[in-house]
Amino acid sequence: MNAVAAAARPLAAPLPPELQADRDAVEATLRDLRTEHSLRLGAAARHLLEAGGKRLRALLTCAAARALGRDPRPHAALVAVVELVHAGSLLHDDVLDAAAVRRGRPAAHAAYDAHTAILAGDLLFSWAFDRLARSGPRELQVALGEAVRALCEGEVLERERRRDPTADVAHVRLVHQLKTAALFGYAAEAAALLAAAPPAARHALRRYGLALGQAFQAADDLLDWEGHPESLGKPSGQDLAEGLVNLPLALGAERDPALRDAVRACWDAGPDAGPARRRALRDALRRAGAFDAARDLARQDARRAVDAAAALPPGPWRDWLELAAAAAAERDG
Repeated sequence: MNAVAAAARPLAAPLPPELQADRDAVEATLRDLRTEHSLRLGAAARHLLEAGGKRLRALLTCAAARALGRDPRPHAALVAVVELVHAGSLLHDDVLDAAAVRRGRPAAHAAYDAHTAILAGDLLFSWAFDRLARSGPRELQVALGEAVRALCEGEVLERERRRDPTADVAHVRLVHQLKTAALFGYAAEAAALLAAAPPAARHALRRYGLALGQAFQAADDLLDWEGHPESLGKPSGQDLAEGLVNLPLALGAERDPALRDAVRACWDAGPDAGPARRRALRDALRRAGAFDAARDLARQDARRAVDAAAALPPGPWRDWLELAAAAAAERDG
């Protein structure tokens, strides 16, 4: 682990005591979710939430609120909204991708069925918007609506280029912006809205979240090639198996167009492609410098996030946000 990664530990335990208390408050509101008639639907909706997770998006909201001088715990139910939307999107993703495992346990559609999992994702969205409608400021409702719309568009854009090895870096980065970064941008911006901060702080935090989200997803794409299933909580190589071009693949093809033929061959072979063919493709991407280039992009995104955070009041919570951005680019699980 390099010096940056060693220093940037906010994404791993232990959290600062205040942030751990914030997370505990968020977790308590996530446990307090009930359905009126269908116990099965409620259980399916809680299936992923109960599997744990870093709650990184909620932690960003809490840390940013503290950087602005506000205690986020009275707003824990609203802070948790971003985790409800994130979990709902993952339930839908796992159905679309036919993913068998999520966070080390069977995906909801495998534990229940696809019909129930889709409706459980819808239920999580409804819980999120219900909370905002009851006690959230209007600007927060609008911001979340924009983030969810971006998420939906990103999913469709990604699917439109499925099994298309000509999907380029610009396309992949746009998908990252919509599917991942938009929700991080909302999470950071939410802190400013809950703290009634001035517009400059709101805009700075939104820029911070968007840049961190890009760094996070660039690193996630790298982990799909180089990560271990145990630390990922899901199998590696999922993007290739699903016919999706991720960042290292797009960067590799940009440097060596012949790699597109190797990708097509893997897709055409389907389940018969075998681990040897996939390892050969991974080695070719490494030789082309695709992995180093992807990490460089993640670090550039992290630096943009740090630059945006400079607009916040100096102190330990701004420091934490800066280190969180660096950690997003360097993460290994």
